[in-house]
Amino acid sequence: MAFREQESSGTTSGRRTASARKKRRSSQLKRLRPEERSLNNYVLWHTYVLMAVTGLGYLALLWSTVVLLGGFVTVLRSKDFWCLTAISMLQASRIFNDFEDTLSSHFLELWLNACGWWARINQDLRKKVDAKELPRCCYTAFSWSFILCLPVIFVILGLVYLIQLVYFFGHFVCVVLSWWRIIQRDYGSNDGDGSKANLMPALDIFYSLVLCQGAFLFIWLWLHHGEMWPVVFLRRACKFPEKWGSRSVSEYLLDTQAKCWRDPASIHGRKLIHYAVDLLGSESQQDYLSGARMLDTFIKLDADVRSLLLPSRPKILKLIDTLGWRSSDREIRELAARIVAYLAGDIHLAQYPGAIRTQSLLNSK
Repeated sequence: MAFREQESSGTTSGRRTASARKKRRSSQLKRLRPEERSLNNYVLWHTYVLMAVTGLGYLALLWSTVVLLGGFVTVLRSKDFWCLTAISMLQASRIFNDFEDTLSSHFLELWLNACGWWARINQDLRKKVDAKELPRCCYTAFSWSFILCLPVIFVILGLVYLIQLVYFFGHFVCVVLSWWRIIQRDYGSNDGDGSKANLMPALDIFYSLVLCQGAFLFIWLWLHHGEMWPVVFLRRACKFPEKWGSRSVSEYLLDTQAKCWRDPASIHGRKLIHYAVDLLGSESQQDYLSGARMLDTFIKLDADVRSLLLPSRPKILKLIDTLGWRSSDREIRELAARIVAYLAGDIHLAQYPGAIRTQSLLNSK
């Protein structure tokens, strides 16, 4: 009896905890700006549709390799065999998405660095040849070796852009091939062979998976081309200037999409002001400037920036140190000065070395 009472009390407390979490989450969402809530909803839809595209692609690739090419490869007709092969290879090329992005985005940078390295080495060798410290034949051999490597480099560059072409148009090719085969639907067998009994439903499932993936891809492209609308609405609601506001909100959108892809629940209640505070701890000067710009605008709009910045001692120290950076940009120093002046009444000077000197500088201004 006691055990039942304890179990029922534990169940009741668990329900109360779950309901309390839901209430906190709903109240947190209510405090969001409508534009921020719209942007978060957009990111959720964008991520879920992209997950559906990716998941259907993996499922179609698994179905084609294991079920069709693995079980019916000897009974497939020529048209279906080549369609399955082309679709499977195009789907497999999507698996190397991260590798392809890294390779294509950094290949030009690697090429420019290699050219700079060759130019420096070439200049040093030329100086040594002019000073008669090195035979001219060594310099000639080095120059010809680099020239002979150029065709290989151009072939690699062409392969990279070919992979990009397949990456962007591969899905459309898969949809066209699947639509063509599922309309004709001449891959059945009426010869009474039991080994071909499941061939038609297996191909129907495969081509249907590819078509469903194409439908979700169309929805994803429609959402992707409309991503500027939540960015513009949020920028106008926060009264950011067009000079840097759209870029800062777009970077916030990309960061939110990355977090949502890893964990969709992590963006519930996410705000632009939290992102701006996080940017103050970045080592990149551009991110630091972007965060300071947004926080300065939020302070002018009477937002509660104080409660977010005061618990973070390293960020306040960085703002104070910025005022002494004579090599830093003037805009960064002015933004840091306004933010520190906003926090000055709640800063305990003994906890922040250099704050007394900063306070005197602000008072003198």
